[in-house]
Amino acid sequence: MADGQDRASIDNQDQSEAAHGDCDMTEGNIWSHLLNTADSVIVGKFVGRNALAAVGSTGSIINMLIGLCAGLSTGAGVVISQHYGARDYKKLRNAVHTTIIITFALSIL
Repeated sequence: MADGQDRASIDNQDQSEAAHGDCDMTEGNIWSHLLNTADSVIVGKFVGRNALAAVGSTGSIINMLIGLCAGLSTGAGVVISQHYGARDYKKLRNAVHTTIIITFALSIL
């Protein structure tokens, strides 16, 4: 009976941590959209219509890049977690280094 209660508390903790991660991603998306909205308001008010059109047209591209980076980081996290769980430290080290290199390469773009 105690083992079942321990397992239930572990499951609840895992679900709580997963929900916290979802909240972090949602919060990041909200801040990104608020920044894009603020950019649009400021540019539209002080610069003009052509500049506002340029800012508005890049919003979709920026959101696509943010989604791409979020997906890549999630995938890297999965690979790193699998190697860590398997205690395969050589592959873990390679996965971490590959992730760092890809992050630096994408940040240059």
